Amino acid sequence: MRAQVTLLPNESKKLIAKALADMDEVKTAITEGIVVMHPSSSTLFLAEEILGKVPETEVWMCGAITPRAACGDDAVKVWMTTHPEARGKGGPESFPFSWVIEKGKLSQGETLASLFARMGPKDVYVKGVNAIDPQGKAGVLIGNEVEGGTIGKVISAQKQKGFTIIYPVGLEKLIPVSIQEAAAAAKDRLSLAYAMGSRCSLLLCEGKVVTELQAISLLTGATAVPIAAGGVDGAEGAVTLVISGEDNQVKRAIACIEEVKGAKMSRKFRQTDCTKCNDAHCSLRGGTRPWLNS
Repeated sequence: MRAQVTLLPNESKKLIAKALADMDEVKTAITEGIVVMHPSSSTLFLAEEILGKVPETEVWMCGAITPRAACGDDAVKVWMTTHPEARGKGGPESFPFSWVIEKGKLSQGETLASLFARMGPKDVYVKGVNAIDPQGKAGVLIGNEVEGGTIGKVISAQKQKGFTIIYPVGLEKLIPVSIQEAAAAAKDRLSLAYAMGSRCSLLLCEGKVVTELQAISLLTGATAVPIAAGGVDGAEGAVTLVISGEDNQVKRAIACIEEVKGAKMSRKFRQTDCTKCNDAHCSLRGGTRPWLNS
């Protein structure tokens, strides 16, 4: 049996979240360990899936690509400004905004350093990413002044502690070159003559990558192949897939996709007001361009 479906970005994120919540590693971490999530739109859907409700958190996204440009959450920027140690060599380990689900409860405020001290093989760290290449490798934009940012510290800790890192990512973020090539193009970010938003480098991240394709396979056993991308009238970023498999697998896949259709983001990104921003590395600082407020 075969079927053709289309998923918008938020629908993809919800589908991927359902698959992650059903992964053995995540189910074990929920019952026997801890699930740590870096705040993002992708992990927001996962937190909702695990908790059964929209989480109440101080920060739900740290950085994003917005219609203006690459930008950071206002509260995170304030924290970086008021905590100079966050910009030092070990600064990212003081990051206090991770979401921690432990024994069915969500908490926020524990530093990465403290979490690393507690984490082990039964635990899971989930991080949304900014790019995926044709080889299935994931890349994360780094806006922190410390090269590698928080995810660099996480990857280093994982090698010592043995916890699992999972990267949920929709195919809307597929780039046509390797992450290595893209990372090379993004290096030496502070030497850029102009940056529409925060200057970012790109870090290749090793771990388990889960796209819509893996999500459908995990949830149903069916196989999905992308046949088109993009759209109009709100379908920009969409992905169209052909799903094949046994009748029961494809029917289950259709049911899963129909369940996530219409998914919306439950929170809005708190973007910094360009007219009040003091980020010396952002070319939009001061907000003098008319389209910034359009």
